[in-house]
Amino acid sequence: RELVYSPLTLTIGRQDLQFGTGFIVGPGSLADPDAMFAGAQFATTNVHGTQLREYSAYNAFDAIRATLDFAPLTGDVILAKIVEGGELGKDNDLLGVNLNWKGAPVDQWNGEAEFYWFHKRDRNAGATFRDSTRTYERNAVHTVGGRVAGEPTANLWLNGEVAAQFGEVEDTVLIGGQAAQERDRSAWALNVSGAYTFASTRWTPNLGLGYVHYSGEEAGGTNGTDDIDAWDNMFRGSFTTAISDFLAGADSTGTTAGLYTTFDANDTGANTNRQMLYVDAGLKPLQDLDVQARLTFIWFDENPVSGRDDEAGQELDVSATWDYTEDVQFGLLGAFFFPGDYYSGAATAATRGDNTAWSVSGDVTVNF
Repeated sequence: RELVYSPLTLTIGRQDLQFGTGFIVGPGSLADPDAMFAGAQFATTNVHGTQLREYSAYNAFDAIRATLDFAPLTGDVILAKIVEGGELGKDNDLLGVNLNWKGAPVDQWNGEAEFYWFHKRDRNAGATFRDSTRTYERNAVHTVGGRVAGEPTANLWLNGEVAAQFGEVEDTVLIGGQAAQERDRSAWALNVSGAYTFASTRWTPNLGLGYVHYSGEEAGGTNGTDDIDAWDNMFRGSFTTAISDFLAGADSTGTTAGLYTTFDANDTGANTNRQMLYVDAGLKPLQDLDVQARLTFIWFDENPVSGRDDEAGQELDVSATWDYTEDVQFGLLGAFFFPGDYYSGAATAATRGDNTAWSVSGDVTVNF
């Protein structure tokens, strides 16, 4: 703190990073760059009852963060090493600037406004897209956006964020005499939500509504000659659902999608090409017990297969949190994904189905 002069704080080393709600950067990448866990980090087989491998690898960042506090304006500059490629130089870096404003006019709503630029520079991306047979080794993404959040009236919290991406991917490994290729990216995302708590009502019920949009790549064959419209996951740290947000598939260049695979190779990864509308409801039947439920309606932004329905499905997530003591907390989560007409309309039996996917998990948190 107060390095060189009082407004400057410098943080160096492995640290948590989250800006805003974690829509662009947050502790959710499930990274395991040093292969701490044996074998592949995620289960990749479509077998009923397959147990998911360990996915609790650290999700902090090896970073340098400079924070300038000129209240009500706070500025952060970060440089993070996601993957160190050694002598091969195949690093993955994150750079960014985040400006947070808590002055007029948002201060009257107990709110804040943020503006940011984040740049991911991945030299070993291995990115693939449905409209091309190429593999793009380099992926450079610039993400610019803004967020406004506040409490315009008592117990009503509103949040709105929009972001745009530009940059390029490059195929540098020439196979079969093909020439190197570079393609531009043009994508965007939206995240809006609202929540109201009935603070003076018995059991303190709450209601919420939200919408998330990730642009997607068009279906069909342009043979990799146009701009890429698929949203890049960056290092998102907040998630809408417990199952469908982690489905693997094409056009996905982030590290979060991929926990669960589907039977249809045409699917796009869950961190791109999605629209999600969700409804929240919750209450506290006991002072130390909090129960929450979320129903999410999911459909594709761009249909992965022309002629099929764009309804991806619905998901119901129900969670309960019990504060056993001030220092010990127990949690239980049940998630149920109901495939939509997109899956039941597949042409072949091998990729057609409407079986419900479900998951139950528990956690214990101890504070020392």
